[in-house]
Amino acid sequence: MADQRSTDALPLAPLVALVAGATLTVAPHALWLPWWVDATAAILLGWRAALALRSRAWRAPVETAEAELRLAVATDRLREAKPMARELFLLALFRARVEGAPDGALRAADGFVRLGDRDAAVLALRIAETVAARHGDDEVRARVRAAADRILRPAADLTRSAQPGS
Repeated sequence: MADQRSTDALPLAPLVALVAGATLTVAPHALWLPWWVDATAAILLGWRAALALRSRAWRAPVETAEAELRLAVATDRLREAKPMARELFLLALFRARVEGAPDGALRAADGFVRLGDRDAAVLALRIAETVAARHGDDEVRARVRAAADRILRPAADLTRSAQPGS
């Protein structure tokens, strides 16, 4: 479905929460990073999060969460970034369900796997399966099944399949 832009103003409360969260996330690094890096990161994070909340589609929150995780890895603050990324992946998941977009639910499931949240990944896969059964063709259902097999495969199977000769 097309991403429809809303002309509504962004509600103030979520924007304030995002700015406060970004400030608390960046603050521990303020001692060792130049001030302009902290300010730039905070502004970028707040801007991207505001765009994610303003958009009505599932793509913006997923892309914002993925960007947040990349920035967190680069600035060595992954632990602090996980809660915000998780909230954005949840937002994307429920928007994908409303839109009937199994790809959005699969991207959210992949995000939850990267965060180490298997229960949320399983929920996202179930939503993707339900949406694909309602709105998808055989190719979409096959993609969802393949993703479910990959994500739900036990960790022991993953290490065994990574060994040579298996």
